[in-house]
Amino acid sequence: MRQSEVDMTKAIQTYIINLDKRPDRKAHVLNEFSRRDEFIVHIITAVENKIGSIGLWQSIRNILQDTTNDAAEFIIICEDDHIFTSEYSRKLLSLSIAEAEEKNADILLGGVSWFSNAIQVSPRLFWVEKFSGLQFSIIFKRFFQVMLAADFNERDAADLKICSLTENKFFIHPFMSIQREFGYSDATVNNNIEGRVSTLFEVSNEKMRILRKATKYYINRKADSSIIDAKVIEKIKIPTYITDNPGSVSRETQIRKEFKSRKEFDIINSQTNRDGSKTSVLWSSIIDAVQQAVRNEDDVIIICKRGHVFTSWYSKYFLITQILKAHSLGCSILCGGVGDFNLMIPLTTHLYWIDAFQSAQFIVVFKRLFDIVLNEPFSDSDMFDCKLSEMTSHKMVIHPFISVGGKPAYSSINQGSHPNGGANFFAKSSDRIENIRRISDKYKSQNNKTIVCSRND
Repeated sequence: MRQSEVDMTKAIQTYIINLDKRPDRKAHVLNEFSRRDEFIVHIITAVENKIGSIGLWQSIRNILQDTTNDAAEFIIICEDDHIFTSEYSRKLLSLSIAEAEEKNADILLGGVSWFSNAIQVSPRLFWVEKFSGLQFSIIFKRFFQVMLAADFNERDAADLKICSLTENKFFIHPFMSIQREFGYSDATVNNNIEGRVSTLFEVSNEKMRILRKATKYYINRKADSSIIDAKVIEKIKIPTYITDNPGSVSRETQIRKEFKSRKEFDIINSQTNRDGSKTSVLWSSIIDAVQQAVRNEDDVIIICKRGHVFTSWYSKYFLITQILKAHSLGCSILCGGVGDFNLMIPLTTHLYWIDAFQSAQFIVVFKRLFDIVLNEPFSDSDMFDCKLSEMTSHKMVIHPFISVGGKPAYSSINQGSHPNGGANFFAKSSDRIENIRRISDKYKSQNNKTIVCSRND
């Protein structure tokens, strides 16, 4: 046995949760584990409850209670729809468990059907922010008592509850475990739709493809860290367009106050036609701004919504330096703040690559995107932020935010509305970024492969 591997000469105690009324699932999962002597398989009769998620949690609790005093440092708990993928091997499982143990993991997933964001901590292991999918879960003994002591109610889901109980959660990718499509689910009502489960894993794999590709792209790129002469910055003025989205007089007055006395912004009035729907007028305003930028041969412009508010982090020097660093990293869109985002990778101390985003009030658009914007079709059903987000993979956000919104917003990224006001909306997004950055720094110090880009201020 190599030091970096778990001793697989001792078979892993593996507990499979199955309802007695589901013999088809039992037959399926036993077949998955047949001829795999690295597992000692136990079929555990599931606790039946009218609320499937409660039954699943109670079943997991029973397993943990019964195995608390066992000598093994971890067990595997499986759902009966688990499938081993072609990526699975005894050796890969052994290496992955050993790596997770080194990182003090509480839980390690063989695959996930959904996740919010992930940070690569080794070639095969990813720290995960939130996830769903417990079909193949390695649970370490150090986590048993935490799970046993947790409250669980009808509004909870087992996987999301685990997310709330520990920071030390990881999954293996490429996935070694997915779920079989049975056309029904005893634990998750939404998964009763035929084809939903397989689609979820396909989407998760696509997100991982994007995340891996972005990580690889930025791994050897460094932001320009040269010191910028304050006298040069003092002379810079950036063409700034306030989107022509008809609103109240108070919002017009407020946005003008935000830019008052800030001479670094050259405010340009949009000449777009105000006829049409709210979204078409907004997009027409963007097109007008970019057309003017092309005529003026500008290298960069700012597009600002009327709900924008500068934060205490804003300064002219801070903005200009981040724009220059983002440009050196190949950025096409730089947001001053976002109300929501999908995937994120830390690049520098204050710059973060993001995938999809919404509710950006202050957007820096670089020249390399101008032609793409002008040639992009737009319909009344399109959302402004989503449309911009779709045009390029080279998107970043400044953090701490220099811009937030002053009114409630809605996000389709995570498929839910945010009832709180704009300040809370942006605060939640900011907290996510701060936590992911902290996690990235934590594992970067343990393993240099975690470093995506050098941290230049």
